[in-house]
Amino acid sequence: MNNTLSLKNIVSLDYKIKIDGMSIIKMFLIAGVLSAFLLVIFYVIQYENAMSLGFESRNQENRIAFLEQRNRDLKVTFTNVTSLDNIEKVALDSGFEKVGNVTYVEVLESSFAKIK
Repeated sequence: MNNTLSLKNIVSLDYKIKIDGMSIIKMFLIAGVLSAFLLVIFYVIQYENAMSLGFESRNQENRIAFLEQRNRDLKVTFTNVTSLDNIEKVALDSGFEKVGNVTYVEVLESSFAKIK
């Protein structure tokens, strides 16, 4: 018994393409127009991306300049707030009084309990 299946005669791939001179020129013309159209589309897409990156870059530069100015302002504010004149004024406004005479309490060693 022979269980072999042959597809040799069922499918024939014997196609011949006939191309004359005019159809070759038409194919090159169509390929050229299609290529030019695709290049224009890619150019527009790249140009739009470059423009959006330019706007984003400018926005980031503006943000950096704003933050640098804010940082300088905060440094000036910090310097003003921590100056001795300002600290003394805030202390007096808060109800503290200037110390006139300081008296220290002397503690003798014999007054403490010692642990042995």
